[in-house]
Amino acid sequence: MKITKIKIVFYKSNYRWWSRLIKWWTNSNYSHCELYVNDRYLLGISDEQQVRIKRYDLSSDKWDSIDLKIDDRLEWIVNDFFEQTQGAKYDWKAIILSNIFNRRKQDKTKYTCSEWISELLDLRYNIFQPKRYYMLTPQDVYDVFKKMTSQNKRGWKFQGIDDSLYLF
Repeated sequence: MKITKIKIVFYKSNYRWWSRLIKWWTNSNYSHCELYVNDRYLLGISDEQQVRIKRYDLSSDKWDSIDLKIDDRLEWIVNDFFEQTQGAKYDWKAIILSNIFNRRKQDKTKYTCSEWISELLDLRYNIFQPKRYYMLTPQDVYDVFKKMTSQNKRGWKFQGIDDSLYLF
């Protein structure tokens, strides 16, 4: 897919009971995150319980967003990672074992929304140290990329461990 515009979007509405539960449990403003491509497609893992692309009209009263600068490398990474993970299932086991029982277990063939987004974008920006994507919440992803984009406006570069944002 030709990508001309890309955002990370974060679901902030309390429309569904599980959104309220996730926000409460993670002490977060957000219950979900995905990529929003070309102002028309959601790309990630969501209600369908698998990695997919879906045409969607975004409502700003339900979603916050962070714009990313698109370049050839990011476009290639997004397309390649989506192709590799398309159809991968939602990792309910990791949610239960990692978040409820603190067992830090994950299935490398399944994803949570924030895990999928952070792993994909880390391939481009290398900003998560250590690489424990399964531990991240949508709020964590928001905080890291909000900081990255605000610092980037000041001319800072994020291209490797020395310039990385450390989450843990």
